[in-house]
Amino acid sequence: MFASDFYAGILVSILLVPQAIAYAYLAGMPPQYGLYAALIPILIYSFLGTSPHVAIGPVAVSAILVLAGISKLAAPFSETYIKLVILTGLCIGLVQVFIGLIRKGNLINLLSYPVISGFTSAASVIIISSQIKDILGIQTPKFESLPETAMYLGAHCDEIHVLTLIMALISFVFIFISKRINPNIPSRLILVGFGIFFSYFLNLNGSGVEIIGKVPSGLPSFKMYTLQMEDILAILPTVLLVTLIGIVESIGIAKALEYKNNFYQIDTNKELIALGFSKIGGSFFGALPSSASFSRSALLHQTKAKTTIASIITVVFVVLSLLYLTPLLFYLPKVILAVIIIYAVKNLFEFHLAKRFYHLHAIDFTVLIITFLATLIIGLELGVVVGFIVSFGILFLSKNPFLKEVLQLFTQKYQSDFHTEINEVDSTGKIYIKDQLHFGNAEYFKTLSYKMIKDNQHLKEVSIAFEYGSDCDSSGLKALQRITTLLQENKQHYTIEGINPNLQYRLESSHIKILC
Repeated sequence: MFASDFYAGILVSILLVPQAIAYAYLAGMPPQYGLYAALIPILIYSFLGTSPHVAIGPVAVSAILVLAGISKLAAPFSETYIKLVILTGLCIGLVQVFIGLIRKGNLINLLSYPVISGFTSAASVIIISSQIKDILGIQTPKFESLPETAMYLGAHCDEIHVLTLIMALISFVFIFISKRINPNIPSRLILVGFGIFFSYFLNLNGSGVEIIGKVPSGLPSFKMYTLQMEDILAILPTVLLVTLIGIVESIGIAKALEYKNNFYQIDTNKELIALGFSKIGGSFFGALPSSASFSRSALLHQTKAKTTIASIITVVFVVLSLLYLTPLLFYLPKVILAVIIIYAVKNLFEFHLAKRFYHLHAIDFTVLIITFLATLIIGLELGVVVGFIVSFGILFLSKNPFLKEVLQLFTQKYQSDFHTEINEVDSTGKIYIKDQLHFGNAEYFKTLSYKMIKDNQHLKEVSIAFEYGSDCDSSGLKALQRITTLLQENKQHYTIEGINPNLQYRLESSHIKILC
């Protein structure tokens, strides 16, 4: 067990170090603050978290949200900006711990799958566009909207730094070929090494290629910033948005990995407390606000990590990097970081999902597109709010007892929507879906079904019975797909009953077998 954990920890750290530096820059912070986020937060989560596979640290979406919000209050990389970002991390942690303590973690289900997909797809476009200046080597002022940035870059094409652009193209090709040869090749770390090597020996900075400059060596020291009411009020919108998106990301990753394993179980509220305390602890040591990373968590799972020792190994590697490797980072070209960021976030743009919604669920497609466009046009902070309002508006139009449904959404009490039965005589089980299966109750359905299946693994057959005429949105389909996959992996026969022709088409198009 220790051998697999040790191996997993080393591989994750190889991926984490270049990402931490890149995401710090994306957030408008000096690079060492990204590495600091891979120390105390990971250690705290290792002791308090309920998943051995969740990898905590800096992530792209949280970084761009922090930049979008705090850069309105202070200039990125300035002392005031750094202080506000650290305080933002502290406040996010406090909010997450509070939500966990009052056991309201399931409130994240108020954001539907199309809203999250539309938001993250737009965020990926914004992140990629923010890196174009470093790819082209053009100095650009800060603009509030994406169209303004695009117009400025278009008007200043004659300022493109050719050597920087060539380095970017070579870097993209290198990562692409490396992944094609073997996905386990640490292409980003190798790219950082090559970038430093050529930058130093060819004096690329003297040729106009921007480098990151001095990165302080050593471990972070304890520092407590004073919380003033004016600071709290100023950063509050960013705190709330990063908290919400961070919870959705982190709990979603934890749940997805839990269903692939049978030796641990996620407790949403304990997870929030662990995530919150990791941010609170990190804020006293200069950590960039952290969250769960999908790529690094997936790597922990793929390398068969069994305990949080893997995360502790990762921390040891980052400590060694801070003590001995930071002088080398002086020569790292910024264009290399831009390539790493773009390659990391490109998969957040879920075009295939929009296409699927277009064919399967016109309402969910509408929500996704509105959220996507709102996020691009009016900004990250308000885009997700628009999507949330549209989701509720559609729920209002589609549900007869709307007040009852809203009350259920906020109290998370869906017992009346579902019912389970176990027949011990013939070893069969039945899950009744007595209402619509939608984004609000999908997680409750998934948890209820998962518990029934896990507690009764002797069952030979399981029936999932819809009340005839009931509908199912994309979040419901995703939950249903997770349960049917679990049943197939357990080699348990199942049937889905009571479906109408429209729902049957959606199930079949989502590759959910009705009889298996």
